[in-house]
Amino acid sequence: GIITEIFVKNKEGQLKNVVLGYKEFEEYIDNSAYPGAIIGRTAGRIENGIFSIDGIIYDLNKNNGNNSLHGGNKGLNTKIFNVRELGNGIELSYKSPHMEEGYPGNVDFEICYLINESNHLTIEYKAVSDRKTYINLTNHTYFNLSGDMEKNGDEQVLKIDADEVCEISESMIPTGEFIDVTDTVFDLRNGKVIEEKNYVDGKKEGKALETFEGMIQMKANYKNNKIGRAHVW
Repeated sequence: GIITEIFVKNKEGQLKNVVLGYKEFEEYIDNSAYPGAIIGRTAGRIENGIFSIDGIIYDLNKNNGNNSLHGGNKGLNTKIFNVRELGNGIELSYKSPHMEEGYPGNVDFEICYLINESNHLTIEYKAVSDRKTYINLTNHTYFNLSGDMEKNGDEQVLKIDADEVCEISESMIPTGEFIDVTDTVFDLRNGKVIEEKNYVDGKKEGKALETFEGMIQMKANYKNNKIGRAHVW
């Protein structure tokens, strides 16, 4: 289910790949950066690898210190999916058995990669479990909209429609507190060139987010003004 390349035309009509990836399949195996991968059963970190449902405590496999990250040791990023061709894309399916990586429920996953007539790529996620469980899916693709993988992507414009960010602890676990982005490096409501922002560790801002995981009311838009290549929503 890994996205390895996406080719997009720039304003001059040239096709270039805008996704970071590897030439060899083996380089994706056990890669801690999860490039291009489907992430699940749950994206992000679960503190101490433990949660409870209806009074039952579930102890997950831990792969990030004492926490469980992105589904555990063998999350969806490691799975071989069944593939079905669709008229406008493909459908990937995988059946995750009860207690895989410590999660309850037999879960049928369906992930669709779809392209419409305007060349918009959409990812649709569907999961059906036979009992109560936690599911939080995403995709972990890295973009460089310049199409030049020798260049840093910090010339891209990043816009995030978020008035607040969720504070995180030193171990990257959400605290449940929300921080107003006004007058902080996280105020990207009007769009900023990434290299113009100073993402340094600080007391409250550094704790908020080192990456952009955990944004609320979020609609993120990357674009490359110089190349005129594409927007990523």
